[in-house]
Amino acid sequence: MRFDYQSPVIQFKSSKFRRFFSIYTLLIGTGILLTGLLIHNTSKHQSNELALSEIRRPMLLSQTTKGALDLGHSAELAEQQLNITHKNIDTHASEIALLNQPHTIKDRWHTITVQVGDTLSKVFEKIGVSSTTLQKVLSSGANKKELYNIYPGQTLDFLVDDRQQLKEIKFNLSNTKALHMAKTATGFTFHYEEIEPTKKVNYTAARITGSLYATAQRAGLDDRIILQMADIFGCDIDFSLDIRDNDSFKVLYEEEYIRDQKISSGNILAVEFNNQGSIHKAVRFTDADGNSGYYSPEGYSLQKAFLRSPVVFTRISSHFSNARRHPILHRIRAHKGVDYAAPIGTPVKSAGDGRITFIGNKGGYGKSIEVTHGQKYSTFYAHLNNFAKNLKLGATVKQGQVIGYVGKTGLATGAHLHYEFRINGVHHNPVTVALPKTLPLGSKHKKEFLAHASNMLDKLNSHSQLAKR
Repeated sequence: MRFDYQSPVIQFKSSKFRRFFSIYTLLIGTGILLTGLLIHNTSKHQSNELALSEIRRPMLLSQTTKGALDLGHSAELAEQQLNITHKNIDTHASEIALLNQPHTIKDRWHTITVQVGDTLSKVFEKIGVSSTTLQKVLSSGANKKELYNIYPGQTLDFLVDDRQQLKEIKFNLSNTKALHMAKTATGFTFHYEEIEPTKKVNYTAARITGSLYATAQRAGLDDRIILQMADIFGCDIDFSLDIRDNDSFKVLYEEEYIRDQKISSGNILAVEFNNQGSIHKAVRFTDADGNSGYYSPEGYSLQKAFLRSPVVFTRISSHFSNARRHPILHRIRAHKGVDYAAPIGTPVKSAGDGRITFIGNKGGYGKSIEVTHGQKYSTFYAHLNNFAKNLKLGATVKQGQVIGYVGKTGLATGAHLHYEFRINGVHHNPVTVALPKTLPLGSKHKKEFLAHASNMLDKLNSHSQLAKR
């Protein structure tokens, strides 16, 4: 049996209706599908929001969880990280505490050179440090005179941080001393620092034209080195009489530096002096007992028993003579000493170690001093202007010690020193007399010295060869 519906409403045989119904069914299905997707996405979004709220509650999110949130990762990944976040709360808390501390401060030293008209408060203003800090510095207990009496050219070193907080300050009081102040919880503490200079070795050589002093100055030597050189060879060379043009010297010596700035010359280490063709050499040596001196290359001390001349003079006004006409008495008589012309007040030194056996006025000699050197030798100094302080009869004196000053007391026509040298009571010409030599170094130090002297003279000669190239 077959039923055949003829109604236009339910009759599917019409092709137009079938197309309409298909499109309608597709639209309804699509709408249902979209509605389902929307509900599903809304549910997922709510789940994500719930997960995020749960994660944020501890207030400390691990960096991995933050990355998941920022990149829009699924709530499932966030939930997995939630457990890690809870486990690492203590670790992250310590990290956040560290981040909340002040930033790392880079400390910087600033050096201020005091200018004319500067005061301590002005210097603090230049560096940007507050007046309150200045008051704390002044109340530290340090010497107020050293703090207030700053002077042009003085340097002050400040250590400050990026917030202009003063942490340390150095008042450079001299080349070798500094006042160091450091900040504490309550103010500033202070202490003094002794600055040790560094030593460098220098070499200088020159050929003399005019005077030794002028030549040495032109070569760059200061007074300290020039005087050392004169003292070293003072018993062998009379630097007032024996120096000639074309004499020469070469010297190896120390210089002292602080902060790469020369502050002074030190000691001569080795020196060679060519005087009228005669070569004199000296090396400084300090033995194991701490005794220092200058020695010939063979180990003989150059500090002879006597100085060749006891005064720095301008000329010999009267030589040693057995028959000289006296300038005042106008009679022929022996002149048993040498007269060294020099300005009034020029220091007179003892020619050697000894004991004062006469001090006072002695007739035509005026103010005079006699020094006895052991059993054999004695020296006499006359026409003095006055005596050195604290000298008295019987006092001991050292070689080179100032005992008086040039004058013209007694029978004298001008300012000069009359000097006599006696051996066993007999007068000898001080300019030409053979002075006694000292004994050489003992065997205890001789080997060490010879090795040291060879090394120093090699350095002196190597510098000399380099200078000629």
